[in-house]
Amino acid sequence: MSAEWTTEAYERAKPIWSRIFEHPFLSEIRAGTLPEEKLIFYFEQNTKFIETAVRCRSVAAAKSDDRDTLSFFTVRTTELMEELEHQREMLRSMGGNPDAPTAPGCQAYINHLQVVAWSRPPEWYVGTFLPCPWTYDLIAETFEGRLSNPLHEKWWAFYWSAEHNALCDRYREFADRYVGSYPESRRELMIEDFLLNSRYELRFWDMAYNKETWDV
Repeated sequence: MSAEWTTEAYERAKPIWSRIFEHPFLSEIRAGTLPEEKLIFYFEQNTKFIETAVRCRSVAAAKSDDRDTLSFFTVRTTELMEELEHQREMLRSMGGNPDAPTAPGCQAYINHLQVVAWSRPPEWYVGTFLPCPWTYDLIAETFEGRLSNPLHEKWWAFYWSAEHNALCDRYREFADRYVGSYPESRRELMIEDFLLNSRYELRFWDMAYNKETWDV
């Protein structure tokens, strides 16, 4: 019998995730040395990303063909909206631009999410999106009680909370419950999207750290 889908996906993603956890953006958060302009750039882009994630959940909800799936997407959207407002508040407090141009890495990532939301079943979208909350959950474990900058602590307290831990548990349980009946070929295609999303997570940190812009 195959392992739980999320267990297999996690094992396959480890080389990518290890690079995320060691990224200089996060290392400088730990050290309290990240330049503020890089954090502002991050929030300018991440608010755009979360807005897209909210819209994609609505697409997945509309495609749901059973009550449990519909409930999963409609009830949990509130949590994403709370995260979005938290990030908007952080951006406002730092004097960032909510209408900043979308950076290339962010544009590619949100395009990927939209393609999956529109072209795949709802549970497939959950599995694809999962690297985002799951990596933040794991990063937050290493940050809790160790951040010297109050601004950084205000940001990450959302992710080390019991509520966010429970959110990740629900994502994993949902994905495993529905993917458990998939044939091996389909499980593999979902893992490929999971890995692609993991690469986009890594690229997002690169984008923010380097304040990525279009060449032309």
